[in-house]
Amino acid sequence: MPKDQFPARPIHILVVDDELVDRMLVVRNFRKSDLQGVVTEASNVEEAREWVRQKTFDAIFLDYRLPKGTCTSFLRELRENEYYRPVIVVTSQADTAVAVEVLKAGGTDFLAKDDLSPDRLAQVLRSGLRVYEAEELNRQTTLALQKSEARLAEAQKIAGLGHWELNLKTGRIDVSQQAYRILGYTEDQPGPKSIAELLQRHIHPEDYPKAEKALIHCKESGNDVVLDVRIHTLPGDLRDVELHFRPQSLYNHILSVQGTLLDITARKQVERELKVARDTAERNARMKEEFLANMSHEIRTPMNAILGFARLLRDTPLSPDQQDYLSAVDLAGNSLLAIINDILDLSKIEAGGLRFESVNFDLEGLLKALVKVFGEKAREKGLELGYDLGPGVPKGLQGDQVRLNQVLLNLVGNALKFTESGGVSVEVREVETEGDRIHLLFEVVDSGIGIEKEQQQTIFDSFTQARSDTTRKYGGTGLGLTICKRIVELQGGRIGVVSTPGEGSTFFFDLWFDRAVSNAIAPGPIQPAASETLPAMHILLVEDQPLNQKLALQLLARMGHTATLANNGREALERLEHQDFDLALVDIQMPEMDGYALTHHLRHSEREAWRSLPIIALTAHAFQEERDRCREAGMQGFVTKPFTPEALQMEMAQVMGLPVTEMATPAAGLGRVRDLAQGNPDFEREMVALFRTEAPAGMARLREALGDRDMGAFRATLHSLRPSFELFEVPESAGIFRLMREMSLENRPSADIAPQLEQLEMLLNGALDILPDPR
Repeated sequence: MPKDQFPARPIHILVVDDELVDRMLVVRNFRKSDLQGVVTEASNVEEAREWVRQKTFDAIFLDYRLPKGTCTSFLRELRENEYYRPVIVVTSQADTAVAVEVLKAGGTDFLAKDDLSPDRLAQVLRSGLRVYEAEELNRQTTLALQKSEARLAEAQKIAGLGHWELNLKTGRIDVSQQAYRILGYTEDQPGPKSIAELLQRHIHPEDYPKAEKALIHCKESGNDVVLDVRIHTLPGDLRDVELHFRPQSLYNHILSVQGTLLDITARKQVERELKVARDTAERNARMKEEFLANMSHEIRTPMNAILGFARLLRDTPLSPDQQDYLSAVDLAGNSLLAIINDILDLSKIEAGGLRFESVNFDLEGLLKALVKVFGEKAREKGLELGYDLGPGVPKGLQGDQVRLNQVLLNLVGNALKFTESGGVSVEVREVETEGDRIHLLFEVVDSGIGIEKEQQQTIFDSFTQARSDTTRKYGGTGLGLTICKRIVELQGGRIGVVSTPGEGSTFFFDLWFDRAVSNAIAPGPIQPAASETLPAMHILLVEDQPLNQKLALQLLARMGHTATLANNGREALERLEHQDFDLALVDIQMPEMDGYALTHHLRHSEREAWRSLPIIALTAHAFQEERDRCREAGMQGFVTKPFTPEALQMEMAQVMGLPVTEMATPAAGLGRVRDLAQGNPDFEREMVALFRTEAPAGMARLREALGDRDMGAFRATLHSLRPSFELFEVPESAGIFRLMREMSLENRPSADIAPQLEQLEMLLNGALDILPDPR
């Protein structure tokens, strides 16, 4: 088929985007299309506004997110100033919410950056120009009609309207040719003779009553009425129209009613399609959430019993073989639990649920650790590695140090990877301050191989390397910079690169931080209160799974409590009829009457004892929405299966209003081991000996798995090794374990993960130096 030659003349477009790369993307696609014309560029709203004042453009391509003024506000400004030419919004968020927002603000169309191509750009531009020319012709026609027909001045304010006028004295109806065309009449076909005939013949039967009522209201009240109805045209088509009734009066006496018809079928179709798309997306999101929640529940419930009984079994006399079998069960169970958590984490990230912490941290200490981590690698290549804090940059900040460290680790690791001589430097500069907040610019400068200008525009895209031979020579998947970009942009920052091939590169990003009140690292986690602060209680356990029943009863007995079992909510009500309880532990999913129904019944009971009974939810669901739902239902506590005895005890203490002791995380030591030993020195020595043997062996397994690129074995070893590091309170290890797990999930190159492994080994060696010799 021949190409569409519309328009036949060169066109002039304005591209408004604060990102040079994105502007160039639009410009390049325009020039590669079959369109001819001139392109003007603007980087923000102020520049765009000035260009519009100076020149007339055929169309504007407007980025959805802009500094110094939003896309929608600029759109409204253009339309309010009667700028009717096409404005096409270019967005990386191509969803229905953005589409509706853009169209409501006056946008002609929207174009997803992922969908940008020469043909697609030309198609959208031609469509916008056609709509503009049609609307412009309509506007000119309307102006001409307004000048020649005074009685239609009000009705012709909206272009393309058909109109009619009803003379209330004579009953005569005068219908315009445009209205007849909308209704499907040809010039030689006679139209309706009365308003009743007009409405009854063409308005859909379901909409006729409201149209009749609107006309009566207009005649009696003297007020304008606007409504949307469906009409049957003479050929039999079903169309959507907007009816506008306006009374015309003289000396407060209504003489006639003018009516206008506007065909809004296309708009209604778009609205219906958007609604279907939105409903489908919401339904799919609900189905996905329900699937993940149910899967989490179905797997976590038996896992609670497996891991719980494994803990109880560990406290009984076992042979060496049995200890090995138990360790295998524990490793397999925790590995499966890790898989569940990975799935839930992935769902959270895809849903935009990635959350950032805000804790006090030492920026200079973080940079020193960074240099130390990569020090050996730099020395092996003969490179200099250092950092520089500019004037005014505080050492103590408040923000997410783990995510900041993750970005810097990636950028510094890449810089060392692609640098053969010279060095790498991390430089931090102050950009601006607002009260206690400070805006910092981070730059990672290297003297490496550099990046070609064309590749600089795509280097932050997923699975992208600067050159085709990069993967073969240096390794990696190209995901690291994409992850850095996501982390930085989700915190409101920007990331980019300036590079010259053969001379080096500077990767930079900016972030806002709060100044720390002090340079202290955030305090450690809250630990459960000592057991003597939780007195013996009579507890109602409502649980339907036999294994979880036995586990919970055993744990409660060990804590010194007495428990009465109910298999479901109905049995729980029967127990409550005959006994009083201090606390109820209630499973959420149960047959006959679940935890929510039971809680609702108790909270709305006439009995004060039932209304005030403390309730802790026991659930295998791990979503925040489930936690919120439990609290809204009237439950005071929430414990996720599989749970530890300590977690259950702490939640019980908090719900009962008993004190919990806040403990700062100590240096590596025996605090937790001695709590478990309960005065048994042989047990304490045995645990230390095991740690001295198993921890280095686990580190060797981690190195082996990393060398083999076996990320499954790597994560399994991480999960089996982490509890022993926590038991012996190895400082700063928790963050490294978490970061290595995330990097393995992202399939990061071994070279990126290796520095974290080296840092963990240094921490382990330091801990082993502190711990006593068990001999």
